[in-house]
Amino acid sequence: MYLTEPSNESGHRYRGQQRNALLNCCTHSSSELKGECGQLGQSATLLKSFITQDPYDRDLLVKNLKPFDIPVLNYTGNRQMQNKPLVVSDMMHNLGITSRLDEVFEAPSAVKEVLISQAALDHSFIGSEETNRRADDANKLGVMDLWTPENHYRWSISRYGGHVSASVNPVQGSRLFASSK
Repeated sequence: MYLTEPSNESGHRYRGQQRNALLNCCTHSSSELKGECGQLGQSATLLKSFITQDPYDRDLLVKNLKPFDIPVLNYTGNRQMQNKPLVVSDMMHNLGITSRLDEVFEAPSAVKEVLISQAALDHSFIGSEETNRRADDANKLGVMDLWTPENHYRWSISRYGGHVSASVNPVQGSRLFASSK
């Protein structure tokens, strides 16, 4: 079982007694769990879901966490995650693209595979300030999701006419990409 990001459904972080009750529930349940149990990060106030690796564990947590309204996902995929090789071509590198999003953090394989399958992190690239200035060129190289220190770019292709459209969202106050300059 792994914990990822806690805030309740309204977006408020768990505080005080709620947080302690959640931790107690997890601690007491861990002795009954069949699968591995661990906590991501050091903060128990960053939880959006649990990931289990056994149906029994999922059912137990769903029952025990019902008052917190926290989703519990059961990971049933391949326990030996097969990473796609990093594909950053010379042309991408010349634009300042350095890596894929799934390659820049460490996590247990169950967590990483769930994040990849739910958010396609293995198709999301990380670029630099130069990439930000030349984002349209990145899309011409087949990049459909790009993070730069300034913006998050997403391109989509119309099912009907094959037209490409883009959305750009600013990345504010992020230090995640500070080393990609």
